[in-house]
Amino acid sequence: MQGSSRKSGVLATGGWEKRAWTCLLTLMVLFSVADLCADEGNVRYKVLGKEKQYEDIKKRLRDERQSVKKIAGRESTILGELDKVDRVLAGNRRALKLVEKSLKRITKDISTSEGAVSSLKAKQRKYTQLLEKRLVTMYKMRGGGEVRVIMSSLSPTDLERRYHYMNTLLASNATIIDEYGKNIASLDGELRKLKKLQSDKVSLKGRKITTMRETSREKRKRLALLKKVKREKKSRLKVVKELETAAEELQQLIADLTGGAKHTGEKSGFASMRGALPLPVKGTITSFYGKVKHPKFRTITFNNGIFIKAPLEAEVRSVYKGTILYAGWIRGYGQVVIVDHGNGYYTLFAHLATILREVGTPVAAGEVVALVGDTGSLKGAGLYLEVRQNGIPRDPMGWIASR
Repeated sequence: MQGSSRKSGVLATGGWEKRAWTCLLTLMVLFSVADLCADEGNVRYKVLGKEKQYEDIKKRLRDERQSVKKIAGRESTILGELDKVDRVLAGNRRALKLVEKSLKRITKDISTSEGAVSSLKAKQRKYTQLLEKRLVTMYKMRGGGEVRVIMSSLSPTDLERRYHYMNTLLASNATIIDEYGKNIASLDGELRKLKKLQSDKVSLKGRKITTMRETSREKRKRLALLKKVKREKKSRLKVVKELETAAEELQQLIADLTGGAKHTGEKSGFASMRGALPLPVKGTITSFYGKVKHPKFRTITFNNGIFIKAPLEAEVRSVYKGTILYAGWIRGYGQVVIVDHGNGYYTLFAHLATILREVGTPVAAGEVVALVGDTGSLKGAGLYLEVRQNGIPRDPMGWIASR
């Protein structure tokens, strides 16, 4: 009995220990799961926090961009405004040229089409008259007339001749009817073509009027800007500073284009042309190299080149052989062409209306490279010319032949 009770006690003790270990393990698992859940919650919380930070950053970036746009709008420069207007005007001028070219072509096509219609109508009248005569003849020959004509022949030869004549007549009638049908079809097609051309002409005229109105509006804007610069000392001072900045930007552009390379002075090539170069455009020099004092506001600017007053669209010619180094827009200068003449010598043409040569194109002396304009100009239509040696502006008057 004692053994039995000892055994049952052991069993009881073992059962209790087993249950204790089971409970302990269960608690450990529960605590682990709780820790995991807590960690997962922390991770989720951290992720949500990062997402919120990211959204806050994006919002701040949007706000900053808006602020920058507002500041940029408030700090718009006079030369910048002039550049915008000039770009629109240049685009409108190109559009007008294309419209006028198209109108000229369509007017010529309309004239050709009208001539074709007139000719086809004349043919139609001719075919109509011929068919009327043939129909009258055929009407008279109704009721076996053809047979009577053939059978009334006096000899086999005459019979053959009359038979051949009748066949020819019938074939001729068929040809005339066929040609008449073709003529009507051609006339119908030509009339449709003429109507389309006339409609296109009306449309182009409307486009021309719209573009001309927009051009006039932009010209008024430009004129208002120039008047502001001429009348207000504050605006003039602002423009002087902007022109100085623009000149520095141009200097940097040329340095970038040439790689800052320096060349030793050689007496051949462009260097040998000192005092012998022609003017790139026919006109009058109204502004010279060096310091210039404004007569009204007493402001001083330094010209790196000369200004040649010339009519719009006048041809600008390269003063010496070279290669187009740059062709495009530069703030304060409008449309610009820079020609590389080799050994560190360059000529710059500014305020152009149209650029006719692309970058990398070789040009000969006297070759037309652009047309005179007023883009970026505060002085109206004309050409601004610079001569540079190793990136340094030189007085163009020392290179131009005396006239």
